[in-house]
Amino acid sequence: MASRVDASALSVPLRDSERDLLKLFLSLPKPERLLRFADTARTAEMVGMSRRTIQSWIETGQIKAVRVGSKYQVLVDSVHGYLGDCNDGC
Repeated sequence: MASRVDASALSVPLRDSERDLLKLFLSLPKPERLLRFADTARTAEMVGMSRRTIQSWIETGQIKAVRVGSKYQVLVDSVHGYLGDCNDGC
């Protein structure tokens, strides 16, 4: 049985953007979720960076991610957007 994450039950209050990202993550069927989101390890592998770099980008708001359980789930489009911005003069 699949469990659902209730944002109101989390100990740290979510900002509206994080709440919206969590709703998006939970609303997607698993195959689409795997295309649109990636954990920090997979994100690092996709862009050729370290996990710590990805975590730093999350912490500084450079890319969008939401914590689900003990892992961050990164919105892949936000990584592509950030890297595109960096190519234009980051």
